[in-house]
Amino acid sequence: MVRVSEAHVAIHLTSGSLEPALHQTCRCCHGSGVVKSVAAIGDDIQAEARERASQNGAEILTLRVHLDVSRALKEDEPDLVGELAEAASKKIVVEADATLAWGKFEIV
Repeated sequence: MVRVSEAHVAIHLTSGSLEPALHQTCRCCHGSGVVKSVAAIGDDIQAEARERASQNGAEILTLRVHLDVSRALKEDEPDLVGELAEAASKKIVVEADATLAWGKFEIV
């Protein structure tokens, strides 16, 4: 909910638009109106995970991703995670992290 005072409205009405007071640039797309698809994020993850897999001696790679990306990888793109596990020769664990922005990920 946005609280708009009469003075604030008067200032913006004289400038011709209330938009600056009522809208802000999207933190995910930075105002472009588009974000990467889950498949594109998966491709980015695969490229980096393959690099990390050879450097990481652990048997498990943990992917920390945005909450919605985690759900999509588990429910809509399970083959992508399976392909990554096969290519990396490691078990892949996908963790949701609400602090990560859409398209950002961490591999540990």
